[in-house]
Amino acid sequence: MSQLSKVTLSTGHACNESEREQILNLMREIKEVNLSGEVFNMDNVIYYIEPDLSSRFYVAIIEGKIVGYVYGTIESTICGCLYYIGVKKEFRRQGIGKLLVEKLVAQFKKQGIEYIYALSTNQRMTDFSSHLGFAEGEKMTYMKRIISDDITSKEST
Repeated sequence: MSQLSKVTLSTGHACNESEREQILNLMREIKEVNLSGEVFNMDNVIYYIEPDLSSRFYVAIIEGKIVGYVYGTIESTICGCLYYIGVKKEFRRQGIGKLLVEKLVAQFKKQGIEYIYALSTNQRMTDFSSHLGFAEGEKMTYMKRIISDDITSKEST
């Protein structure tokens, strides 16, 4: 049975400490990792939910419990990016993820964004994005350089 009629959407910055813990637990439950492959911690949650002009974080709440979230950023004057989305397993396939993405897209439209891309690290995200009208775009490769060793070795010389 769909819970969609019970969903309330809220901005992440309005979350209290208990709700922040719920967000962190949900991110860990779905094994969300950041682009460097590290598992999220509370510092990450606080960073994502803090309001600023270029990023948006929304949560889906049912009966006082956070069941989903979406995070996106404005990358330029015309482009936005959907970085993270998560919905508790027992609430998936009920339209909650779509509702969260539509909220993000609506906000981006208000800010003059013309297109949005979604980062996909697995087939489930690719399929979900396609279902919402995203088309496959350019392939991107993320390059990583560990700089902590650079700083240590320069300080010792």
